Amino acid sequence: MKSQEQLILEEQRALEEVISKLDSAMLDENHSLTYSQLQKKKAKDKCLPDTYGDLVKALNDEQKSLRELKRIKNIKDKLYDTHLVVESKEANARSGEEEAEQLDLKVGLHTYFRGKEIIVISWVRPICRHYLLDNSSEEYTSVVVDPKDGREYVYFYKLKLNRKVDIFFDKVKKVSHLYPVDTEEYEKVIADEFLQELLSRRSEKEFRNIVFSIQKRQGEIIQTPFLQNMIVQGCAGSGKSMIMLHRLPILLYDNPDILGRNSVYVITPSITYIQMAENMMLQLEISDLKMGTLEEYYNHLIEKYIKPSSRNSTINSKHARALPSVEKYVYSDTCIEDIREILEKEIGSEPVNYYIGKTMLEIEDADWFKKENKTASDRLQSELLNIQTLLNRNSENLRTCYKAVVSLVAQLQSVERMLSSRKTAILRGITAGISAEESQIAQNRKELEKIDQTQHKRMYENRVSRIQTSMKRIRAYRTLQRDVEGNDRYFSELESVASGLHILINRFPEVDQKEKILTEIQYQSVGLTPILVDCADNLDKYLTNHEDPYKGIVSGFERDMIALRRETQKVKKVNKPLLELHYCQDIENRSKYLQEKSKTLAGDVFSGIMDLMGIKREKNKKYSTYTFSPYLYLQILYNINGAPNSSWERLVMIDEAQNITVNELRLIGNVNKNQTVFNLFGDVGQHVEGSKGLDSWNEVSQMANFQIRTMNENYRNARQITEYCNRRFHMKMNAINLDGDGVHELNDASVLGETLYKLLKAPMKKGLSGILVKDRSEAEYVIQVVGSLANRIHDITDGGSILMQGKWNMLTIDQAKGIEFETVIAISGRMTKNEKYIAYTRALNELFVSDGLLVSGEIEGIDLNKAGDQSVAKESNPRAKNTDNVSKPVREKRVKRTIAEEQETAKPKSEKVIIVMNKQDSKTNSSEISVKQFFEQAGLKTVDLRKKNGCLWVIGSKEEIGDTVKAAVEKYGISGAYTQGKAIHYQMGWYTKTKK
Repeated sequence: MKSQEQLILEEQRALEEVISKLDSAMLDENHSLTYSQLQKKKAKDKCLPDTYGDLVKALNDEQKSLRELKRIKNIKDKLYDTHLVVESKEANARSGEEEAEQLDLKVGLHTYFRGKEIIVISWVRPICRHYLLDNSSEEYTSVVVDPKDGREYVYFYKLKLNRKVDIFFDKVKKVSHLYPVDTEEYEKVIADEFLQELLSRRSEKEFRNIVFSIQKRQGEIIQTPFLQNMIVQGCAGSGKSMIMLHRLPILLYDNPDILGRNSVYVITPSITYIQMAENMMLQLEISDLKMGTLEEYYNHLIEKYIKPSSRNSTINSKHARALPSVEKYVYSDTCIEDIREILEKEIGSEPVNYYIGKTMLEIEDADWFKKENKTASDRLQSELLNIQTLLNRNSENLRTCYKAVVSLVAQLQSVERMLSSRKTAILRGITAGISAEESQIAQNRKELEKIDQTQHKRMYENRVSRIQTSMKRIRAYRTLQRDVEGNDRYFSELESVASGLHILINRFPEVDQKEKILTEIQYQSVGLTPILVDCADNLDKYLTNHEDPYKGIVSGFERDMIALRRETQKVKKVNKPLLELHYCQDIENRSKYLQEKSKTLAGDVFSGIMDLMGIKREKNKKYSTYTFSPYLYLQILYNINGAPNSSWERLVMIDEAQNITVNELRLIGNVNKNQTVFNLFGDVGQHVEGSKGLDSWNEVSQMANFQIRTMNENYRNARQITEYCNRRFHMKMNAINLDGDGVHELNDASVLGETLYKLLKAPMKKGLSGILVKDRSEAEYVIQVVGSLANRIHDITDGGSILMQGKWNMLTIDQAKGIEFETVIAISGRMTKNEKYIAYTRALNELFVSDGLLVSGEIEGIDLNKAGDQSVAKESNPRAKNTDNVSKPVREKRVKRTIAEEQETAKPKSEKVIIVMNKQDSKTNSSEISVKQFFEQAGLKTVDLRKKNGCLWVIGSKEEIGDTVKAAVEKYGISGAYTQGKAIHYQMGWYTKTKK
């Protein structure tokens, strides 16, 4: 074995070679960038059409160089962790030793090629994964696909060297030589490296990347094939979350054709979890994956059905916690059955017999929309379409009939006018005849005056003859005029017929042709058709047989009767079937009801379920938004619409999956068209009794073919904490971690008060510290107990949202899920077994356990008003004896609680918990200048998007801005992360959401 100095010297040379290649690559890219920018400037200056192509090319080259420079900077920021040397040869050359190729691999988080040379290779590559995750074998066989022709080649790899290299900037600080060594030495080095890794994790406030310390069992789970539904049952501290997050880049790399980055969703237990995982996701190149809490995922799915602005407006934005009995109902099969029952009532069975209309209007089955095996929305839309089909067909027939009958009425009106004005028309005709003759006489007399009788005798006689003829005609006209005026019987009969026609025509409704003709008017008009046709036929017979003695004066009846017969025949030929008006009105009302119901159906069903649960609206006529509201609304939407017509998640990963119900999993699968692969990570032992969730994975495994992987190694908690939980809860967790500061049982209330006082008065230790209580009432009492030291406690049990490192954070068990503390004081007397298990395993290093029970505002055996002063007087060690000599815990007492008290206990759970690195209370740790001004005064560029619900960004690489950011974190007690932001055009920077 080489000495550590020799190993460092060798690896330093290798590191410098890598850095030199990266520097050379960066120099080349800088030259390319400068050249591209120069070409861009030239193309802009010329400003000619033929230089546009040069400008586009220069812009593309510039962006390519910028991206490449960013990649190199990322590589240089975290170079590599493992140095592998492997021997590689193709399968058909296995026996030829001289044909083997030696690969020198520097394994890091990212890959960087320069030409064909691999400078740094990503850990997700199969060969790297084999020696990192399956670190027990030396030989490895892999199938390599040629990207040019798609041909597959089998290669054999043999490990020649494996070293873990600890690099700090450009210096090698430590080298662990893992291979080749003898087995005993190898196991010793591995164990030593791993324990040091576990120890370093304790000081981290965020999730720590464990790529280069993953154990074989974890590596097997991480590399489980994608299409396998999987449940990872792991005890507290077994690394379930880390395994889940490290599994993602492997799945994306191995399944590029079937698993896109937009088709993955990671469901987390809290906002805190997401914030703690941000930096690690950036390192693993999965920061662009969708991640959120279960409620956020439900909202994501709801938006596949409706826009956020179209949500149920009867729901308030404030969240509330429901009673356990209410939650049990909401997530049950009974609730789903009730949803379907309310849907049936809201949509209703068909109140109209559509068969009548379908038969009458002769609608074929091909034109009729079936509703069998369809969703409620499909049924509703199908019925609307059927109604519209009936109404459209009937409206078409009605328009045809109405048009014909309107033409007939118009012709009858013409006949009526002709008959009623017959006498006047004849007299007017006679008068016109007389006037014409008198004009002719006058004209002839003028001409006679001009004609010489002797010279033009013939012409003169003709004029005289014409005058005599005209006078004769005038006498005849006057005789006829007297006859017409005296023929009252004839004209009275015609007027009588006209009067009858007028009465009938007046029954036909008048319509302004500029306005839309109402259906009722059309029906009323068409309803007169038989009477009008009968009238036209009788009128035709009467006038045909009626003598017209005056047809020489004015035209007779023939022309009007021909037109009347034509219109009558049109009406008779139309004969279209029509639905009864009341029947049409019924189906129109049904259509209006369904159209309105289609807009409000989801909200109406939601209200119906809330009514069943006895939950009333607030004064603003809205419901409070409970933690179950997104699930319930999504379940309603699915039962109404089925799966949405949109893309779906191919992979859904759920951490703390023991807190989800079978019906929730089934709903997620249904909404995603049952195309989703589930990866569930959780511990059924951490399911709080009485709350929603799973007590056994058997409930889930019946849904699909789930492979269950079990992890029983606790890597997180100090050994004493793991062993303590094993004794208390009869568990068999393997304590993998190092020793911590121990577990201390506080056997009576006085010791609890004394310990609280001593710990709060002492300087804060490194890392987060927590006081875990059952509920808000216990938190209020703890504040009373500690008296003047209450300012050392940051109480967020009332719905607060910030964890502070400079104070003792007091939380309920619900709030503490997924969070880790260096030190925990667990006031667990009233907690259930599983709640205690959760509380105790939140402690990484040191745990204080008090099973003393808080009852009605007092702790047994302690004077509330003097607790603080009494504690001051005592000098004994606040910590009880170590748990090797554990006394029996105080016996729990039953506490009767009213429903109102239960509801008070079920206060809204904090939606967001933010870790803040500060030593003082954030309210008192103020400054004269803002955070933005602080960075700007340091000469850094900032982008402030907080007014748009964004973040405050500081632009620059980690190396450039790291010291200033660190100073700001210490000064203001803020938190943030380094990343590449879309909001800052994918530049590198650091962002914070602080409002300071």
